[in-house]
Amino acid sequence: MFAIALFLVLPVLWLLFTNWQLALLGLGALLLVRIAAAGGGARPWTESAAPAGYVPRWSVSRRLEAEREHAQWQEWFDAAR
Repeated sequence: MFAIALFLVLPVLWLLFTNWQLALLGLGALLLVRIAAAGGGARPWTESAAPAGYVPRWSVSRRLEAEREHAQWQEWFDAAR
């Protein structure tokens, strides 16, 4: 029984190890087909609204403040050399 199982499993393993690029391509194609069959997968960007009370991590004012902090740090760094 073990010899029969080995006889069936070894050729499959040999094909997977020698042609792993084709195996990955086949899995990717299968994934794309499943996503298309499920209705497209991800929702459009406009449907995902931010929860109430959400504050973005990098607002415009925070970006400006970070630029100023970086400029100040760069001045200190250049002065220390």
